[in-house]
Order: sequence, then structure tokens, then C-alpha cells
Amino acid sequence: MTLRRFTAIAATTVAATLWSGCAIVPKSIDTTPSVLELRKDYARDHPGGRWVPLIQVGEVARGMGFGEVYASWGMPATRIKTTNKKSKPVEYWAYTERDDGSGDWTVYTFAFEKNTLVSWNVDRHVVKNVALTPDDLLRRHPTVPQDPRPAFRRGLWRHK
Repeated sequence: MTLRRFTAIAATTVAATLWSGCAIVPKSIDTTPSVLELRKDYARDHPGGRWVPLIQVGEVARGMGFGEVYASWGMPATRIKTTNKKSKPVEYWAYTERDDGSGDWTVYTFAFEKNTLVSWNVDRHVVKNVALTPDDLLRRHPTVPQDPRPAFRRGLWRHK
């Protein structure tokens, strides 16, 4: 993905988020011991803090800073620092979740301006020829093997 396309997606996300009035992104995908420890540390260090209830359950909300998002979701897979169309500095954090069964993945991208979370985007990517298509859903018996991964790797299975 080019930086220009990434910036365009982020700008669209900002507009859609502001119009939709969304306040909270889905819960954290990372529940490793290190992230759970981060959440406990944040709650201990900020008793009665505004974001503590959300961080304890792995949620992120508009207005949080870098530290709060880090405490709630852990280290991002990718961090990009750039500028928006108005030449204001913007930082994007991306987290990726993969479904081992289908190979599909979801990317959660958070946009920060002045160290404050202003928007996010959720992109779901479906692995072609492995997940069900609309045509499969209309058939009585979808053409999906029991375990598509081995056949897919060997090149034996093709979508009909």
C-alpha cells in the first residue's frame, strides 16, 4: 500500500468516523500476558483516571493519547509518521489480526494528531478462493473442501 493511498484511506476514515459518531473501537485483539500487565500497570498508576475502565477491558476511544492506546492494545505492528493535506503531522498505528482457519485478516489503523487519537479504520481482507463467495452462499452445497489450506498451497483447489 502506498503512502498516498494510506493517507487517502485515513482521511476518508476520519470523515466517516466523525459523521457516524462512533466513540469506541472493538476490543483489543491482543490478550497476551504483557498487554494484560500493561493494563494493570496503567490502572495502578492512574487510579480513577478517565480512561481506566476502557483500558481494563481493552477498548480504545477517541481522545486517548499514545500511552492510553498502548496500554489498551499494546505495541502496534506498524507506526507511520507523515503529514496530512493541511501539512499537519499525523501518526498512524496499525494492528493486524489473522484468522488462522481461513487466512483472512483484519487491520485496525489508528490516526493520531498532536498525540491524540482522532480516528480509526477497520479493513477486513478476505483471502481469495478460500472464503465463501456470494455465489457459494446461493448454492445448496458450497464448493469448499474440508481444509482448504493444504489444497490451496498445493494448487489443487480452484474456485468454481
